[in-house]
Amino acid sequence: MSSASKPAADPARRRRIWQALLGVAVSLLFLSWALRGVAFGDVLREIRAANPAYLALSVVLVTSTFPLRAVRWRLLLAAATGATPRFTPLWQATAIGFMANNVLPARAGEVARAWAGGRLTRTPMAIALATLGVERIMDGVVVVFLLIVGIFAAGFPADVRLGQAPIEHIAFTFGALFAAALLVLMLVVRAPDRALGLSDRVFAWLLPARAAAWATGIARHLFAGLTVLRSPRQTTRVLTWSFAVWLTNALSYWLAFEAFHLTTLPLTAAFVLQGIVALGVAIPSSPGFLGVFEAMCIVGLGIYGVTQEQAVSYAIGVHLAWFVPITVLGLLELSRTGLRFHDMREHKETA
Repeated sequence: MSSASKPAADPARRRRIWQALLGVAVSLLFLSWALRGVAFGDVLREIRAANPAYLALSVVLVTSTFPLRAVRWRLLLAAATGATPRFTPLWQATAIGFMANNVLPARAGEVARAWAGGRLTRTPMAIALATLGVERIMDGVVVVFLLIVGIFAAGFPADVRLGQAPIEHIAFTFGALFAAALLVLMLVVRAPDRALGLSDRVFAWLLPARAAAWATGIARHLFAGLTVLRSPRQTTRVLTWSFAVWLTNALSYWLAFEAFHLTTLPLTAAFVLQGIVALGVAIPSSPGFLGVFEAMCIVGLGIYGVTQEQAVSYAIGVHLAWFVPITVLGLLELSRTGLRFHDMREHKETA
């Protein structure tokens, strides 16, 4: 590395170190809460008693969401670029991204997925990121919708609160936020020239000339990534695939219920648990969402009267069962593509 590049790299390295330390601190905080007073002998017995067949089926389903995500991403990229990319590179990039979430801090998987997908399909990074941003909003809408379905389904306990707020109020708040974000984006793409003109003026007012020009170029790529929202038909297709992703994912939670002998819990309990976990792991933490995943499982399962030892056993068993194959699968796809893990980390530092 040349001496000229060292000053630029040092802030990025320091930022990465601080992100990692913050993530570890968050994970330790959640993990200490999740494991307080737990009888680890009981937890180990529960894990050993888990049904391996149901747990294996759960792994199959959770990893089968990757091709579903790849199909959805293909629709978004086709709308953004005018050319339909091949399925295989998007599947590989998705596997790489989920692996990166397991081994890199601060939810680096989204950047890694956009980077890998951009490299493999020759799509500009900004467009790849913009389409993944649309995905996240669609995911939020669907996950919260299923969470609300679970809350109002038969068998959901009455008067459940998270902190001081009724859980249905929290769910409706998140649902309104995601729906509002989706509505704003749909309005923006219906008047792109006006939106771009406004962003150009804001950048010119806030930034020096060169930085403003760079930001304007990025904004144009980002708006291109939102093109799919101009068509109600295309938006409906993307939402349909989003439901396919999250219903499949919920089934993986339900199969894990069966594996850990939580057989009285209905499928709608998986909707609730999935929603709580999905909202919880949005918090930047250590790689693999360690601690946060366990804490959210305890909260979600506790709603249905599952004991802390049972919930911890479920959380640890499922986390390990999903973590290992997802990580191995992503590393295999990274190797097959010829992309380098070091390059992915370098890109994360500069993104």
